[in-house]
Amino acid sequence: MEALRSVWTTVRRLVTDPNAFFDELSRDQRTASDVFKEFLWIVALIPPVSAFIGKAIIGIHGYTTPFGRTLLWAVYSYLFSLFGVWLTAKAIEYVSPNFDTPRDFNGAFRLVTYTSAPAFVAGIFQIIPALSLLSVVGLYSLYLLYTYLPRVLEVPEDKAQTFSLVAVVIVVLTWAVVSAVASLLVGGP
Repeated sequence: MEALRSVWTTVRRLVTDPNAFFDELSRDQRTASDVFKEFLWIVALIPPVSAFIGKAIIGIHGYTTPFGRTLLWAVYSYLFSLFGVWLTAKAIEYVSPNFDTPRDFNGAFRLVTYTSAPAFVAGIFQIIPALSLLSVVGLYSLYLLYTYLPRVLEVPEDKAQTFSLVAVVIVVLTWAVVSAVASLLVGGP
């Protein structure tokens, strides 16, 4: 229960006072493993668990998807989400020298994890399928990435805007590829 409380507190701070949150994150020295164990594995559960409940249990217009297939889809969706965060962080780490920024996988992983949090939390709307379109509020994650990448990764001012834009493109492309591969392998519920 303490882990859930910690995640809730972090998300609330991230949304209500992002400046202070990302100032602290820029000084954070935790490893990717620490961030995964303390935060990511929990917050990344929100979309697949919510979608599972919404599709297999609640349904829409009296129709629910098959329980087993939807459960399998939720498990794979969760695993692909975790992989997507890792892959995005690796891509940002890889391109960072092009923007006079040192390679720092742990910093990139912290940045991607925490800027992705609003998108993961917005997945809660999938519990009620008719509200799933409200998940679009998760686009706030792209704004956070664009705005706070220079601060967290200590990007030189003259390269900050370009690197932020490239990072947003990396996120969009990474998630498009991960989603396409997941759909090919697992399909939908």
